[in-house]
Amino acid sequence: MMIKDRVYRSPEARAKVFASYDRILAAWPVPHEILWLDAAQGRTHGIVCGPSGAAPLVLLHGAGGNATMWFNAIERLAARRRVYAFDIPGDLGKSEGAPMDPRSDAHADWLAACFARLGLQQAELCGASFGGWLGGRFALKYPAQVTALVMLAAPHLLPVKAGFFVRAVLATAMPSEKNIRGFYRYLSSPRGQQVPEEAMADFVLRWQSQRNTPPRVPIFTEEDLARLPERSLLLLGSDEALFDPLRAADRVRKAAPQVTVSILPGAGHVLTIDQPAAALGAVLDFLEQGVR
Repeated sequence: MMIKDRVYRSPEARAKVFASYDRILAAWPVPHEILWLDAAQGRTHGIVCGPSGAAPLVLLHGAGGNATMWFNAIERLAARRRVYAFDIPGDLGKSEGAPMDPRSDAHADWLAACFARLGLQQAELCGASFGGWLGGRFALKYPAQVTALVMLAAPHLLPVKAGFFVRAVLATAMPSEKNIRGFYRYLSSPRGQQVPEEAMADFVLRWQSQRNTPPRVPIFTEEDLARLPERSLLLLGSDEALFDPLRAADRVRKAAPQVTVSILPGAGHVLTIDQPAAALGAVLDFLEQGVR
């Protein structure tokens, strides 16, 4: 009996997403290697690039995505770091395994297993949206392994607006190109840069191919925030769609004064697309500062 795919709508949908993934990799702007790591969920797929002796940086993508989301950032990030961009199991990448429960430690334990397979004792983490939440959860459970934490448009700071979930469910249940493009416009800033058409085509394809809507993640408590690493950066867009970014920033500043909090003008939830130069500049400046 065939086991139902819990990630993709059909084998054909999976094949189309993989083909789009391969097209993006064929145009990857820096030399790269592909790695496969054995994990409890199945094999984990990742992209590795940057100088072999440089400090390690682990990239964690947002929900409904995969490691290719870093396409327009990888050239600058890999110039000074040994970058490991993983496909999170249970999402729209090439890693094997079913979706994990965000109420458990499964995501953090999976990432710890990746560190162990690579022989990484420590690394910097940079996560976008869901990836920012995952990086935070990992830092709370495995603090000794995190030298710096960057959270871009982190979704775990305040309750998410109902409008986000309504639009996400609509784009998944009725995945017309019109609905999906409308959902992207909701996530982005009207003042942001226009998404490249090839990136939008990949976004539409992934949303048409996925079986589930993005998972709801637990909100970090004040105690959680206070325990984040001393070298932590939270970057939010001024036009964040999930919640009021000013309220979120104020909450983090009060609970976690060790965290550097910055709000990027003219950016929504998709920071690295809306304002790529400013977002990457903020990340690189923070990482290069070392201990503040």
